[in-house]
Amino acid sequence: MDYGLLWRSPVEMKLDPRIIPNGPDSFEIHLSDVERKILFDLTDQVKQLIEEKGTFTERLFPPAYLDNFAMQHEYEQLIVDDLIASHQQALLNLKATIGASRLSNSQVHSWLEALNCMRLIIGTKLGIENEGSSSEVNYSDTTIGSIYLYLSWLQEQAVEAVQSSLD
Repeated sequence: MDYGLLWRSPVEMKLDPRIIPNGPDSFEIHLSDVERKILFDLTDQVKQLIEEKGTFTERLFPPAYLDNFAMQHEYEQLIVDDLIASHQQALLNLKATIGASRLSNSQVHSWLEALNCMRLIIGTKLGIENEGSSSEVNYSDTTIGSIYLYLSWLQEQAVEAVQSSLD
């Protein structure tokens, strides 16, 4: 399936909201079957990359000590396993709830972490080093670019829904 035909650019993605707050601890989820399939498939791919600390995962494990190898090594020994476990759990939670029509606040927060992992890995693959460098990428020419745009849009929707639920 060519996912790139589904989303072209943020301007062209005039889609209905996908995550809507429905009370203090409830969110309605309105995803198409194609969207659910994309997210479902990505969870396994991203989970495997994280387990292996494979290519394109470096933004998930940012260095704390750029100038001190010993301190950086100690930091990695203390924190990386916890980061891996947290990211994997978020991906598993997303995958387990991908068919749901409602999510709790904690489930939406898991989705946010999982979406962020996906975006960081795909963004790294696209050559995006930070949010400022994303304007240099022509997303609509590639399927992966279109998926990156979709994940960014969905993550924004989730953040807005959580913020709105706090009002």
